[in-house]
Amino acid sequence: MVASFAQAFGFVNAIFKQKKLDTLYFKRGSILFYCNPHGIYTITQFLNDETVDDECKNELLKHLKSIQRKYGKNLNKRLHLEQTYHLRFIDNQCILFFNDNKTYSQILVENGLGIIKKGFQSEDKWFEYQLNKAQELAQREKSGIWSNPFLAQCFEAIE
Repeated sequence: MVASFAQAFGFVNAIFKQKKLDTLYFKRGSILFYCNPHGIYTITQFLNDETVDDECKNELLKHLKSIQRKYGKNLNKRLHLEQTYHLRFIDNQCILFFNDNKTYSQILVENGLGIIKKGFQSEDKWFEYQLNKAQELAQREKSGIWSNPFLAQCFEAIE
């Protein structure tokens, strides 16, 4: 990853190459860099986590396509080719800001496509507050993983 490249520009007018699971790929000239969402535990991490019970993983896999299709629409509407994005990198993860100042992490959480990492604290209290509000909304609206009570319990049990 070329964090210094992205940090040097602050705003990156990059070509959005693809979204592979929860990772965004950007290309500017010959430089390719990745954006993994900051502060959250994603569905992909859940599926790759060896400490997660197989029953929980199997339940998620049964519902994954419908969850992504139904709740991923809001995210996909925000990602555009050759769009200018404001990026910040923290701990090899990024905070990508959309034009309405919502972040990639916030949209994932708001749509139930991830949860706030257990014990997550940020120096940026506004970012932390926004993530908490997004998770409360997802739980209240039963979005994504919160739409299935068993999956919700599985994610809440993550240490």
